[in-house]
Amino acid sequence: MQGTIAPLERRLRQILKNWIEPQLKTLGFKKRAYTYTRTLDEVWWLIDIQRSRWNTSQRCEFTVNLGVYVPGFYAILRGEDPKRPTVPDCVFNCRINKAMGIREDKWWTLHADDPAPNLSDSAIGQELTDAMVGGDTGAKPSACSLDFHSAIGAK
Repeated sequence: MQGTIAPLERRLRQILKNWIEPQLKTLGFKKRAYTYTRTLDEVWWLIDIQRSRWNTSQRCEFTVNLGVYVPGFYAILRGEDPKRPTVPDCVFNCRINKAMGIREDKWWTLHADDPAPNLSDSAIGQELTDAMVGGDTGAKPSACSLDFHSAIGAK
């Protein structure tokens, strides 16, 4: 069934639309598919939503990758800058758990049989917002994050 969006994929898109995109838009980020970019001086900040390759119709897992892209640096190493840089192209990249100050890789999971999807989606949306734009979780960015929250203009 080409052209239809799986229910869990729809929920993920809705979480991003309701919770993440308004915050990132006010910070000057632009969206393309599941990647958000902001150009600040000569540096690009990238935030990418990575979905698990093992997702099914019953379970959708995803994480967030962060990156800092410096035009010209990539060209020195590989010959030419990409037209649309991705997180692996960045001079610095890490998973969101580093910016959250936790060691373990952080993945969120949506379940098809969730008895209260609106409640769990709101909890996930709030946690993502706090992690990505420096909400009220109290988590401090780690040294690995290069103070990503401050750099992107978050509070």
